[in-house]
Amino acid sequence: MNTYEHIKFLKRLFNHLGLAEERIQQYFCSAAEVEKFIKSVE
Repeated sequence: MNTYEHIKFLKRLFNHLGLAEERIQQYFCSAAEVEKFIKSVE
């Protein structure tokens, strides 16, 4: 299972459990993008 499929699965699972699927998010950042990483986890 690749990452995209894993995220889709988790969103379906969250919907099934009655949780907001917006709680699952995926970000791509390199090790050089420290500020982007920090903003994504806040």
